Amino acid sequence: MFFPDNGSNNPHTHALIIGVGGYPHLSDGEDPNPNVVTYFGELTRLTSPPRTASRFAEWIVEHANDWDVPLGSVELLISPAANDNFSPPPNHDGTLLSLPTFNNIRQAYLAWKSRSNRNKDNIALFYFCGHGGQKDTQLYLLCQDFGAPPGDVWEGAFDFTRTRDSFHTCAAERQFFFVDACRKLTLNLLLRQPIVRGLEGARAATDVDAPFNFTQFAAPKNEAAMGPVRGISYYAQAIMRALEGAAAKRERGRWIVTTGRLVETLEEIAGTLEIPPEAEYDPHYPREILTSATILRVPLPHVSVTIYCDPEDANPLATLSLKKYRSKNPLRTQVGGPMRIEVPAGIYDATADFKAGYKHAEASFSPNPPSHHEPLDCWL
Repeated sequence: MFFPDNGSNNPHTHALIIGVGGYPHLSDGEDPNPNVVTYFGELTRLTSPPRTASRFAEWIVEHANDWDVPLGSVELLISPAANDNFSPPPNHDGTLLSLPTFNNIRQAYLAWKSRSNRNKDNIALFYFCGHGGQKDTQLYLLCQDFGAPPGDVWEGAFDFTRTRDSFHTCAAERQFFFVDACRKLTLNLLLRQPIVRGLEGARAATDVDAPFNFTQFAAPKNEAAMGPVRGISYYAQAIMRALEGAAAKRERGRWIVTTGRLVETLEEIAGTLEIPPEAEYDPHYPREILTSATILRVPLPHVSVTIYCDPEDANPLATLSLKKYRSKNPLRTQVGGPMRIEVPAGIYDATADFKAGYKHAEASFSPNPPSHHEPLDCWL
C-alpha cells in the first residue's frame, strides 16, 4: 500500500488512486487486439495519467494532517506505457505498486471500501485517471488490461456508474469521487450495447444514499478530459490548487474546503492554469452532489488580487500601492496598472496616486480565495 493502513477504527481519510496509461491492447500497444483496434482505433496509450495519479497520491500524503479527519491509507495503482520512461514511486514499504488491471482494481476497491466502512465519520476518496467512455447514463472506465481476450472488446473495463451507486452502502458518510477521464464513445460503439461489469454487485433497492456524497467529472458527457503530454492533467492541477486553499472559505474561525465551495470555484481556478492556447481547453466539470461536506482544513490561504483604476484610462498614469491594513510599509508599489499580486487572506489598503490629472484614490478590502478584483475610483 502506498500509505499504509494502521487498522484504526477511528475516523480517517482513506484514498484509492488509479492512473492508467499503459494499454497494451490498443492500436499502439505492445499486443494490439484487432477487435479493440476496430472499435477503439483512435484510442492510444497515455503519458499523463501515471504522472497525474502519482503526483496526486504524493500530494495527499504531503497533506496528511490537513484532512478533516487524519489520513488513514492511500492505495495507488499505476500503469505507464512501455516506452514512457516514467518510473512510478514505490509504496512506502518499498514494494512495487500494483498494475491497474481489472482484477487488481477490483481487489483494491473492495479493500478500500472495507477500510472506509469502519467508521461513519471516515472520508472515502476515489480518483481515476485514464481512458473512459459513456453511453446513455453509464460511464465505463478502462483498466490496464482492457481488451485482453480477443473476443470481448469490453473485457478489462468496469462500469463506474454501477460501482459508484453500489458504494453508497459504505458506512462512510463522506464519499468523494473524482473521475479524470473522457466521456465519449466512437460511433461504432454507440450502435452496440456494452456489457460491462461493476466492481461489486448492485445494492438493494431499499438502501439509501450516503448523506454527503460527491462525484465530479473532468469532462461533460460526450467530451474529452485533457492533460499535457508527460504532465499533470489540467483537472488534477485545478483540484490540488483548490484543496491547497484556492477554494477555501472561512467558517467558525478556520479555513476549510468543502465540496460545495469546490463546485463554486474549480472552473475559475482551472482558468488560472498555464495552459497553451492550442489546447483549446474550456474547463467545465459536471458533478453530482447532495449536501456540501468538509474535505479538509487549510492554513491561511493565498488570494490572487488584481488592483486597477476605474476608469481604465487612469491605469497607465497611476502609481499603485498595496499595504496590509493600517500598515506604513507597502507590500508592493507599482507604476502603471493594473497590479496583480498574490497575498494571504486578510485586510488590505490599496491606493492610487498621480502626478497630475486624476486625484488620489484609496480603498480597504478583505479578499477571499480564489481571486479578488479591487477597483479604485479615480476622479479628474
